[in-house]
Amino acid sequence: MEHTQKLIHKIINLTPLSTAYEHTPKGKRQLECYVKNTCGITAKHLARIYRVRQARQLIKANPQLSLAQLALECGFSDQSHLNNEFNAILQIPPAKYKKLIQQ
Repeated sequence: MEHTQKLIHKIINLTPLSTAYEHTPKGKRQLECYVKNTCGITAKHLARIYRVRQARQLIKANPQLSLAQLALECGFSDQSHLNNEFNAILQIPPAKYKKLIQQ
């Protein structure tokens, strides 16, 4: 359980999953099972949610930030990756979300 909490903490801090797995003495599959049992979703999905959550918070804090810069700051590979993940999880594209925040 302690290792699962450490993994979840690293995910919350937007640590890449591969790095988070390296910092625990448990095996990757064992940790994935613990996260699934603890959270009800996979570690990968949890990491996606937290990355999108961070992007949403940055948009609120700084709506003038470009989507490309936002993608880099939140650990997405590029703006397209940000768009796809944001839309999949929040059901709204980040550009439209920015417009709603600015109104």
